[in-house]
Amino acid sequence: MSVRKKSFITTTIAPTLFSRFIRLFIKERPYVVHGNTPKVGMLSMVAAWLTKRLVRIYMNLGLRYQIEKGFKRRLLMVFEKFSCFCATIVICVSNGVKNQQINDSLCASCKAFLRLCDDGHNVYLQMIDSMELT
Repeated sequence: MSVRKKSFITTTIAPTLFSRFIRLFIKERPYVVHGNTPKVGMLSMVAAWLTKRLVRIYMNLGLRYQIEKGFKRRLLMVFEKFSCFCATIVICVSNGVKNQQINDSLCASCKAFLRLCDDGHNVYLQMIDSMELT
């Protein structure tokens, strides 16, 4: 018996992926949604925001727009800003990324947090539990 595994993230275009996220979030009703890449992170955060998921975590592993120029740079900055707007929590990989994101007006300082060490997951869960979710 063979099992075929197909990732719908890497093999589909953005509108198809976005509609799949919407359908998945409506069907499964997750309490927490996590995204972390410029394209899929933005699509998952927007879909989670539209479907009113309570906890939307965007993990920023770096600011890719810093190495780009022109239209691509502006587009990546819009993606980052929109992802941060839709997220309830933005976890940054370093203090430099956090500060740069706030300085570039991409993220509100009240949403941005530093990533803790690998065993810091319980701290994030406690932080989510203490949030006033409406």
